[in-house]
Amino acid sequence: MIYLLDDFTNENSHGFQMTKVIKNYTDVELKQINVPNIIDNDDLYDVFENLLKEVKTTDIVAIPWAKDIDLLLDDYCNRLCDICHVLVSSGNFGVDIKDYSPTRAKKVTVVGAYNKKLQVASHSNYSQTKELVYVIGTNIYIDGVKYHGTSTSCVTYASFLANSLVYQQNLHEQIDNYHKENKLD
Repeated sequence: MIYLLDDFTNENSHGFQMTKVIKNYTDVELKQINVPNIIDNDDLYDVFENLLKEVKTTDIVAIPWAKDIDLLLDDYCNRLCDICHVLVSSGNFGVDIKDYSPTRAKKVTVVGAYNKKLQVASHSNYSQTKELVYVIGTNIYIDGVKYHGTSTSCVTYASFLANSLVYQQNLHEQIDNYHKENKLD
């Protein structure tokens, strides 16, 4: 399952745009978690407390946004990484991720944007100290709508990772069934 933490306050919200990108690439179950005001820390922290109780090892938490440094948010993300995959957008400011959360959290996977020439997009944040994953994040068209930025890269990567995890799980089940049917255990 992909848990998408974003703003879902209306049909034009960022979260619904990111949902379209995810659904373009995967049919893995998606749970939309509304965090309309990432500045309101108490509500945001409640979301993370609930996630810590709910997620499983095969789940993905996608966070296609960044905010000013928030040490508690970074801690929550690191704790989630001990349970599941946590992917975060590097941000679109063209600066080092060290000044933003949750990108600066040690254990998260930070996703930046490549342009169509497979070069780091000029708007994509970067890091001097941490390796980032880069995915195409410019000029992506879905149903005639253009998607752009590290948020698009983040949820695209989440989709591909989800597909890979499903494939891996199915493969393991097939191998287990083969062993049982042929009494190879």
